[in-house]
Amino acid sequence: SATSIAFTPTSGSHDYTSGAYNFKYIISNPREGQEASVSTSDTWITGVMDNNGTVSYTVSRNTTGSSRSGKITVKYGDLSTTFTITQSAASLTLSSSSATCTYASATKSFNLTISNRQSDLAVSVQSDVSWITGVSESNGAVSYTVAENNSGSSRTGKIIVTYAGVSKEFVVTQTYSATSIAFTPTSGSHDYTSGAYNFKY
Repeated sequence: SATSIAFTPTSGSHDYTSGAYNFKYIISNPREGQEASVSTSDTWITGVMDNNGTVSYTVSRNTTGSSRSGKITVKYGDLSTTFTITQSAASLTLSSSSATCTYASATKSFNLTISNRQSDLAVSVQSDVSWITGVSESNGAVSYTVAENNSGSSRTGKIIVTYAGVSKEFVVTQTYSATSIAFTPTSGSHDYTSGAYNFKY
């Protein structure tokens, strides 16, 4: 019978955080005097060691913003088999993707959710326009202040939220109301005599 290598589990799937893991391999119909070796060329997979058929390894934190895949190769003579490892990106979700504000200055907020948030990894929140200020995040709540809109038209800005390389945009639209004056009554009409009158604005 041909010699083969089987893995338990058949592959590794991990979240974005760093961690130590292991898998086992079984060699069917082993050859006398032949030993296996293990290796990887992926820099984010480290500490690869074989202890009598149990291979341990460590994955670093994934801050690339996207999922990634790597492999550990088990070689036994002329036989080479790979154990595939996938690591997801961080999961960042906003409670809403946009908000509409009136022309007046106001402080607003929205929420974010991060799966398995790490205390030593900060959330970055930034505005791309000067009229959205005071942007900050605390315990999943993002607050911001919009200045009074005197621009003459409605305007749109963004708040960019970034965590572990994953970025989401929150769009803020601010309406514009032109200043106007109205009279009550709209005009005055009098006879030829002198007199005192009034109107309101």
